[in-house]
Amino acid sequence: MPRIFCDFPLLGTNDFSFPVVVNSPLFNPTEPRDGIPLIQSERSGGDSDENRNRISEAIALYNTMLDYLSSKGYRDLYNIVKISEQSEKYWLDSNWVEQALVQPIKEHIRTTTFIHNSLDEVCSLYDVWGTSSIFIMKDETPEHRRKVWELSNRLMPAMMTRKNEIEHWYNSLWVECRNFGIIDLIKEVEGCGDLETLSNRLGCDSIKWLNDLIILLYHNSSKFIVELGRNPAILPNQCGDFLPLDKIYAENNIGETYKDIAFAIEAEYENVDISGRNVFVIKLKNSNKALSMNFTKDLGSQEAFVKNLVLACFNLQARKHYSDANEDERNDYIGDILGAIGYTIKDQTRRGSSSSGKDSGELDIFVSKDGLPFTVIEAMNLDSLSTSNINKHLDKIFSLLDRKDNS
Repeated sequence: MPRIFCDFPLLGTNDFSFPVVVNSPLFNPTEPRDGIPLIQSERSGGDSDENRNRISEAIALYNTMLDYLSSKGYRDLYNIVKISEQSEKYWLDSNWVEQALVQPIKEHIRTTTFIHNSLDEVCSLYDVWGTSSIFIMKDETPEHRRKVWELSNRLMPAMMTRKNEIEHWYNSLWVECRNFGIIDLIKEVEGCGDLETLSNRLGCDSIKWLNDLIILLYHNSSKFIVELGRNPAILPNQCGDFLPLDKIYAENNIGETYKDIAFAIEAEYENVDISGRNVFVIKLKNSNKALSMNFTKDLGSQEAFVKNLVLACFNLQARKHYSDANEDERNDYIGDILGAIGYTIKDQTRRGSSSSGKDSGELDIFVSKDGLPFTVIEAMNLDSLSTSNINKHLDKIFSLLDRKDNS
């Protein structure tokens, strides 16, 4: 449909960058009536200065109309905000159109309160500081836009348009207004940090919601990951913390007892292969919950011993006095706690040969029960994952346990 009328339509103005029809009998059209001269140089088929004045008046009237419709609560205003990209015309100056017409109208649209969000509240595209007040979907296909909207609306409904208007706003507003897609949703979830925070924001169990997001992401993962530039940190580990795929490890052959202990004290855990040996690792970090937990007096249970040992390590970690301590000092502290709980402890007991076979080795903490070995603790200070140092300690344990007096 032509956008410029001089009593009658001017054919050839259907792509003129004005969001509504402009009609004035005072326009000076070109000879073939396919436009109105809007150029900075001398007139070419009409009075260009007068035409530009009429367009400037139309801009002011358009802004007044948008304000009025907004104040009266009119809906479906996406029908009058579409601004086409201006194509080259012999009768206009495209730079003047962009600076004098397009930019002022866009600025007024950006800050006028006329868009209804999914809570049926009215808002503008941007606030006075230029921050988005509502999100317009930007993914490539209608299906993706709909799915991202459905997930996002559960998380932040005040920022989403009404569902039946997703495509209307996408097609009506210019590209810069399309400001939210699956990558932005992923970053929003990453900002939550963990399942508990995400669940609080959703107001429900977040597992199903997160599964739907992951399915949507990995349906076209290569494209999205390239756009994001990394693996998204939206996969929960055992403690519910969000990590990227390359930081998530399988729980192969980890006993349920150890999982329960790590979960109870909010610690991460995994099996680590060190030169063919399967080593279970609990990653300790500052935890008020762990420090407030009590030791158990169940001295005959392996599960209780592991829990007591981990809690003792938490207490050791929390004491600044031991931050630069050597292995013997830290062993003494752990041994004293275990002894106070009721375990029979022999620390730094010389038994058997070292891993080299030359000198006698030392078991850092040897725990016995009813006169028989119950468990062995081998401690080490590490400033990096030095496999040679770890192997040396592990070899010592296995060589000592093979001795007859430890059988």
